[in-house]
Amino acid sequence: QSKTLVSGHGASGKKEARVCTYDDIAVLFRSTRNQNKLERYLRLFGIPYTSVATAGLYVESISADLYAMLRLVIFPDDSLAFASALRGPFARLSDDGIFRLIYQLKEENKLDPEKGLFGLSPDCLEEEDQGRFNAFFETWQGLCSMADMEPIARLLEYLWNERGLRWNILKDSSASSFLEHYDYIWASAAASDSKGERLVDFISRLEEIMGELERHEEPSP
Repeated sequence: QSKTLVSGHGASGKKEARVCTYDDIAVLFRSTRNQNKLERYLRLFGIPYTSVATAGLYVESISADLYAMLRLVIFPDDSLAFASALRGPFARLSDDGIFRLIYQLKEENKLDPEKGLFGLSPDCLEEEDQGRFNAFFETWQGLCSMADMEPIARLLEYLWNERGLRWNILKDSSASSFLEHYDYIWASAAASDSKGERLVDFISRLEEIMGELERHEEPSP
């Protein structure tokens, strides 16, 4: 298989021909409209990359999974966040399991105001999904115990390290760019902490930008 050659510095410091690597390639954009699409295909084909500023941070990134979990701490009866989290890495329920819970929700006349949708019984689920739902519930309880008691950045660290999101990303080479996305949202949380904001303030600010394709520079705390 032929290799593309480029000019580079050799061991002696003189220029010499060598095989082109990913580090030799840069992509420049006139606008950021299509950056998110390019990043998606780079991940799909397992091509490593880094970006000066990320695009799609609040569209198809792990940010959506983190946002859903944090939002459920403030609004445990938010059905959209609940459904998103059930499909996400902290629950990973099967389609059948999600359907059963939604059906149960339609049958319930009243939910526990403190537990919200987490008051639904997992008894309707298959054994594997029951275990996953119970772990999901445990994750939510852990967040609730820390909310407004610990810095917002600490809640993200809990989800990232202690509840396995980092491991979930590392085991999938095509998702490696999401490691950088975590750094962006963590920095945003740290900036909120430095301003004395509460979790509800952070969630309200994220709500305004979820789904946007704009580039995002890493905020300074």
